[in-house]
Amino acid sequence: YAVAKKYIEQNVAAHAKTIIGRYGSKSQIKTHISLSQMPDFLDALFELNHKEGISSTMRDYFVLMLVTGLRKTEAASISWDNVNFNEKTFSIPDTKPGRFLRLPMNRLTYDLFKFRKKHLINETYVFPNIMNNGYVTDPNKSLNKISKLANLGFNLRCHDFRRTFSTLCNELGINLSDAGVLLNHAKRNVTDNYVIRSLEFQRDCYDRIVLKIESYINSKLAFESDKRSTQGLTNAFRVFFYEADQNELIAETLENHKEYWDA
Repeated sequence: YAVAKKYIEQNVAAHAKTIIGRYGSKSQIKTHISLSQMPDFLDALFELNHKEGISSTMRDYFVLMLVTGLRKTEAASISWDNVNFNEKTFSIPDTKPGRFLRLPMNRLTYDLFKFRKKHLINETYVFPNIMNNGYVTDPNKSLNKISKLANLGFNLRCHDFRRTFSTLCNELGINLSDAGVLLNHAKRNVTDNYVIRSLEFQRDCYDRIVLKIESYINSKLAFESDKRSTQGLTNAFRVFFYEADQNELIAETLENHKEYWDA
């Protein structure tokens, strides 16, 4: 504008742009819940929910992302129309890579969805917002409470659950190909677009991987309930969040995991 009006002869902004470009952009620190921080995170989640510091909707939303690695909007926008209790699956029609995603439930996610259905808040969305007129869009207030109580050293954000899931996969020796299937990464082999996986095959893969992750997370819990310690036991989420029987606090194996579906 100044050049056009002949106030100045040269566009000084062009030179400034060249200088600024030398410094580049500041790299963003990628945060996640480390293995050493997991007990503090879980303790904070339990305590805040028990004291009504966060709602059961937020609690369940965070649990689902933690054990599935789903993206923020993928998890938040799940509708009841896409939850199939008979097939024990839930679907996300519109994912970031533009693919329809159907995931098998395991015991934890099955009980989570059943609990939310039993205590229904919204007819459309599994995780409704506080106004009950859409799905969750701003969970940061609840995440900040957890971050502060757990003393994580950073403000936890939804994508940190996805990075945590990915890190757990790596720590547990799960290969990148299998982890990529669960994370629904966009950069997958193009031939995968032409492969239709049977639900049985998909569930077997999901059981093997998510069971490892869920069992590991449960192993980090350590508190007393009815004079019985949860240390080394599993299914604590199901018992203390989703009304499963106390006898479900058992040592987890793939065999007794499958017995649950055969019952």
